[in-house]
Amino acid sequence: MDRPVHLGISKPFAPLGMVSSNRDSRDEPHAEDQGALGWRERRVARKSGTEFEEKFAGYMKRACGVTRTELRTHVKGKVANRGHECDIHGVIEQQLWRRVRWSALLAAIATAAVLILPDHARPGESADIAAVGERGGSELSPVARVIGLPGWQVGLLALSLGAAVLARIALWQTTRHIWVECQDRKTSIKRTDINKLVNSAADAAALDDAKWTANELWFASSSKYDGDAKNTARENTVRCFQTDARGAFVEIDVEDGAGR
Repeated sequence: MDRPVHLGISKPFAPLGMVSSNRDSRDEPHAEDQGALGWRERRVARKSGTEFEEKFAGYMKRACGVTRTELRTHVKGKVANRGHECDIHGVIEQQLWRRVRWSALLAAIATAAVLILPDHARPGESADIAAVGERGGSELSPVARVIGLPGWQVGLLALSLGAAVLARIALWQTTRHIWVECQDRKTSIKRTDINKLVNSAADAAALDDAKWTANELWFASSSKYDGDAKNTARENTVRCFQTDARGAFVEIDVEDGAGR
């Protein structure tokens, strides 16, 4: 009886994907665990970034005279198809013009109420309007009321509406928009970080139908700025903020050109 021929293979072939290894599979996490770990880390990092942005937004309104803020605003760009994400959109409004606008609107509404509320023809109206009121009843049409209103009421209505429009234009012209980039990390801020902010704002401003354009560029960080980052910020008029040892925000001087 013939003996089996040995080919020098001491172990049978393992099925594809089940090749044995000397390392215990328990020594390192499975691919599913690695993916879950990365997802958790990203979630924690995003939560930390959001908290940092909310903290700086509060500082802007509390210490920098910013009227209102909006977090993580998507801004369209002329070149970038996907647009850009503005971490914080800050708005500085002149409260005087806002008060004038609302006061003028209230005055216009109060004067216009004369046209809406049904009432008898008032003394001082023309004889024709009074006759219309006698023939048609006690209620007059809005057109008839306008014709029959005393001159001071018509003047007040026109003045109020005009003041509201002018105040709205003045508010629009004096409003300033701030584009803020936030970085909550341990590594220092580099020149590329400042350039990213400058280029994103410039691309958004180049769009013809942009809803708003940044008048000021700010950068907030929990870490220091290196010398190149400061030089780039100075050349592009970017205001830089950093948290101190107590965690409070302070504006740093970018004129020295040296990293803190």
